[in-house]
Amino acid sequence: TCALPIWADGMSEFNVDKASGRLTLSLVQKRIGKIDVEITAHQSFDAAAEGVETEIPAIVPAKVERETGRVTVYAPQFLDVASVDEKLSGVFPDAGDDTPQIGRAVRVSSWRYTKRPFSLAVRTSPRPAQLAASIATSVSIDPDVVRISSVLQFDIRNAGIDTFRIAVPESIVDEIRFRSLNPMHVIQQRDKAVAAVDGW
Repeated sequence: TCALPIWADGMSEFNVDKASGRLTLSLVQKRIGKIDVEITAHQSFDAAAEGVETEIPAIVPAKVERETGRVTVYAPQFLDVASVDEKLSGVFPDAGDDTPQIGRAVRVSSWRYTKRPFSLAVRTSPRPAQLAASIATSVSIDPDVVRISSVLQFDIRNAGIDTFRIAVPESIVDEIRFRSLNPMHVIQQRDKAVAAVDGW
C-alpha cells in the first residue's frame, strides 16, 4: 500500500515511518473537539482478472479510548463485487448514508464495526459487456432505385467493446455503406463474413 495526499483540518505537517507504517500528523495548535482527517492511498489491483480476492485495508488510530467506523466499498459498474463470507469478521452490514456514487464508481456495500480486530474481503470479477441496440429505417423509392437508410444506435453496458456485428441480407451485402454519425467514433475497419448464414 502506498500513501498518497493527506489532509487534516489545521494540519501543519505529516510524517510517515515506512518501516512501522505509522503516520504522524502535526497540527498548527492544540485542539479540542472533532478533527477531520482524509488519507488517500492506493494498492495494485488487476480489474481484468477473474475471481480476485482483495482484503480491504483499514487505518488504525493509535491511543484512542473508543473507536467506531464504517467501511464503504465503491466500484465501477463493469466489476462484479461480492463479499467473501468466510473472511468477514467483526463487521456488520450498514444501510449507509454515504455518497451513492463517486465519479464512475457506485456504492457496492457498506459495513460498520465497533471494535477491533475486524476483517473484510471482497471477490471481484469483470462483468461481460452487455449490448442493446435500437434501429430506425427509412425507405426512399425513386424511379430507378430504392434507397434504404438505417440508423443503428448501440448502448454498451459494463465493459467497453470495439467490434460490432451487423447482419444484412446477402443479396445487398456489396451495396452496403457504413459511416459513424458521431465524429468522436471512427470506424477503423469493415470486414465481411466469408459465407452467409441463412441468407444473411
